[in-house]
Amino acid sequence: MAQHTASTEAPSDPFDQWPDLKPWIGTRPSHPIRAAYDGSVGQQQVLQQLEDLIRGLQSAGHSLTSKRKAMNRASTWQECMDVRTELLIAGKLQGRVPFRFLPEGSTPQPDIELIGEPLHIEITNRWTSQSRDLRDAIETELVGTGFAVEICFSEQPARIKETEIVRLRDQVAQSVAVGKPFTLTGKVGHPTLAQPEIEVDISGSPAGPDQSADSVTMTVSSAELTDHLADVETFIANKLTEGAKNNQAKAAGPTLLIVEAARTGQAWIRPDHVWQARLQQLLGGTTTNFVALALAIAGTTSNDFRLIIAISPTCPPASRSAIEKVTAALT
Repeated sequence: MAQHTASTEAPSDPFDQWPDLKPWIGTRPSHPIRAAYDGSVGQQQVLQQLEDLIRGLQSAGHSLTSKRKAMNRASTWQECMDVRTELLIAGKLQGRVPFRFLPEGSTPQPDIELIGEPLHIEITNRWTSQSRDLRDAIETELVGTGFAVEICFSEQPARIKETEIVRLRDQVAQSVAVGKPFTLTGKVGHPTLAQPEIEVDISGSPAGPDQSADSVTMTVSSAELTDHLADVETFIANKLTEGAKNNQAKAAGPTLLIVEAARTGQAWIRPDHVWQARLQQLLGGTTTNFVALALAIAGTTSNDFRLIIAISPTCPPASRSAIEKVTAALT
């Protein structure tokens, strides 16, 4: 009788299809990208973009060791997005403006140094947990329950704290477990900023014939965004005065700060000309060592993005000229 031996071949890794990206993620199951991967088309497009950016920059001879290490040790989406934004900016500069990545060391440095130009670039990402993060957290708890849930905010929140997301998610899960219709009320937000605490009502019931089971819908009672955008400006302005980044800008010389803010509240909704005026005011009204401030609004799968920039009146002429070259390359 023929004997069959069990295969010892290791199961395939879905990240094998992105050979340049895979070492950046490593094998740690808790890595944010591995933990969230579900094989959806959207996720595959995002990962393919990262693969293409890494491959293109490596092929051009750039040393990405420090960026790979930063992505490999990432424990939050904020950290992953920081690296992704740096690669995105570098990919746009490649072939247009000579540059090099600065290595990580005991003394913090900006991310990029232009070659032959008196300018450095510091790149960061301002991620705020928002209504969609609450929706996703609750939707995960609804799988297989047959419930439909509606979340209603009195205003669009600029940020919801992680602890608030966990608290509301757990309350919904407990209510759904009872199996009866429910209504929860509460408040979210940061009352110390411009926007006061926002009322949130969450209702749920077994899905009816005109509802999708295991789903969450969201509504906002008020379309007013004045306080919301004031908070978004605060989140961005905080990057101008952040101690470590300010000190490294002072040590490095003229530095442009680029803040990617596609996921900073509803920053994307404001027109470019309005943002430009507000960035100029933020830069002029803040004690900072940065000579220019740029706001980038990037998509998840495209290499193109909106860029709005403000330059300090004290920026040296040669650095101003370099910033204009960078702006042309990025747009």
